[in-house]
Amino acid sequence: MVRGQKQSIQSPFSTRTESTLRDEAPSTKLVAYVLKEQDDLTIDGLSQCTLLPPRTVRYALQHLEEAELIDTEQCPTDARRKSYCWRSTDE
Repeated sequence: MVRGQKQSIQSPFSTRTESTLRDEAPSTKLVAYVLKEQDDLTIDGLSQCTLLPPRTVRYALQHLEEAELIDTEQCPTDARRKSYCWRSTDE
């Protein structure tokens, strides 16, 4: 790269999703990014992927659910847990 030139980084999210996430906490944005890249994760799985405590992951998931950016399903391997995946309808 030539000195003085700025490299542009392209967002993995649509414009609508970007505007929704703009005012969210960094932890919520990280959880959103991980869910976009890897579907069907539990809270434990997200906690391991992001290195965030489970409480922080639950907080982020709550905000993403309220924004209707993720879908929640019963975990196929354990009925007591939920599995989270990115809602791809707007991308």
